[in-house]
Amino acid sequence: MEAPNYWIALLFFVLIFLVAYFGIESKFSYVEKIVIRRNASEVYDAIRLQSKMMQWIRSIPVKRRGQRGIDGEIESSLLSFDRLVYTMKQIVKNKFIEFHINDTFGQHQIIRYELEEETTSATTTVKLHFIYTIDRPFHIVVVSAGFPEYFCSLQRQDLVSLKQYLEDDISTLPSIQQTMDDKKIK
Repeated sequence: MEAPNYWIALLFFVLIFLVAYFGIESKFSYVEKIVIRRNASEVYDAIRLQSKMMQWIRSIPVKRRGQRGIDGEIESSLLSFDRLVYTMKQIVKNKFIEFHINDTFGQHQIIRYELEEETTSATTTVKLHFIYTIDRPFHIVVVSAGFPEYFCSLQRQDLVSLKQYLEDDISTLPSIQQTMDDKKIK
């Protein structure tokens, strides 16, 4: 007796799903570097203090309904909430600042800025460590839609914006509202 065609089709789709489930990566990471012509303390303050950070950063969510902790204090962590859901945790240490960002779709980002000050000149090397993890099985859709590449490009833009913010006049940077308007579909 011959198997009905729908069983073969179902078996085929289950096989495709299992290959995608186990074959597609759910964790991505990379390191990016940039040299800024400022001393490490200025760069450190521009990253750790949210009042300064919000003038140059584009990838970290700006909308928050509440937060717990002291902004930018060394050896502290700052939790941000939106509708009582933890969205971001900022960890400030002596030589690095780290952000842990979660969203409702199972995407987790760790963004770590490490600073290395040059002793011979007033320059600082900023190393950006970016780790992007997606919960399974959502990773199939998220990776297929190109989100890992999109978030990587946002992090690179943030490094360039940080460099512009510290080396150039701040008036040359677009405001957060301008960049939000530019991204709207018309």
